Amino acid sequence: MHRNVRRITRRVPTIVSDATSPSVTHPGLRRAALAAALLAQAAGLSVPSAAVAQQGEEPEQQEQQEGGGIVGSLDRMQASLSETVLKTADGIDGFFATERYQSWVENKSNVRVRLNVDPVENAGTQIGAELKIHLLLPGTSGRLRFVANDDDDGDERSGSGEDFSDETSLALRYLGVQTDKWSLSVDLGVRIKDSDLGFYPRLNVVRTYAMGEKWAGRSEGRFYYYTDTGGRVDLRQYFERKISKSLFFRSRTRAQWFDEEGSDIFPEQRFTLFQRLSYKSALAYEALARIIPESDSVFDPEDLLVEPQDKYNQFQLRLRYRRNVWRPWFYVEVWPIVTWPEERDYDTTLAARLRLEVTFGHVRPAQARLGE
Repeated sequence: MHRNVRRITRRVPTIVSDATSPSVTHPGLRRAALAAALLAQAAGLSVPSAAVAQQGEEPEQQEQQEGGGIVGSLDRMQASLSETVLKTADGIDGFFATERYQSWVENKSNVRVRLNVDPVENAGTQIGAELKIHLLLPGTSGRLRFVANDDDDGDERSGSGEDFSDETSLALRYLGVQTDKWSLSVDLGVRIKDSDLGFYPRLNVVRTYAMGEKWAGRSEGRFYYYTDTGGRVDLRQYFERKISKSLFFRSRTRAQWFDEEGSDIFPEQRFTLFQRLSYKSALAYEALARIIPESDSVFDPEDLLVEPQDKYNQFQLRLRYRRNVWRPWFYVEVWPIVTWPEERDYDTTLAARLRLEVTFGHVRPAQARLGE
């Protein structure tokens, strides 16, 4: 039985006008439109504000020039929402705390909002918004935290790499064993998928180990049970090596099983070379091969060049470029992608991703870090 995945949109001829149209009723597009309103303004203002900060100006002068107007309003809005995030984390922490702790402990909770725009040849343009939450509770000796939408890397699926189902999850995580070699945690959460509500427990197991002087290994297992769709197993094996100060290599072998997909196993092999270009920019060169379920394909049945199947092979080459711009809490990513999907009879297919990301709450010093 295939998973009932409802895609956010298939074709968006005019990205901005369609995404913000009053006729849009899909909850995923509503979230994307709201995120776009903030992110598009921020992106549009990044160049003018940078132009104001000319060489030789004092920091106070720059602050005065940027303190008013729309730019100042965005700064104040980000600061206000960040304060709300941290106060919410402290309030929850006070409820769960079982012992007093030092009041000067910095709460590093944050909320990240992402807007993804993904054009895929022969499949139109897809728009999606992501919300990732990490609320830390230091009053529980660091044992508890709230997390949202962290069960995937955000770049795992078809086309440009995103699962466009309408899915949101929120979980309370208990950190059990935490040593240099072992990590074990348990999640209790709720998930809304395609307007259906389900609950789940999840066990997370991580084992790290050295492999000689230059290589390191990491084995991960994530074991779920959803009350609405059944079990899921996600196994990952990493091999990593630091090549130089600016280059880092990672190999990831992954296998997934979904109860709702029957007895099939969906493997993936990915090789990534990370390059740090500067303090604020980074680049990843990637090659991957995987098998995906039919429900994760971005292609409509009329766009297929082969007979419909339960699963498809895919091969991809892509670059992922990430840069911090304008403010420490604002990032831009650009991914040019070449893919050979079985759905299109392995024809060369071009795709891309534009991602805009804003962080609320604790903001680390502006430094570009690419995820998996």
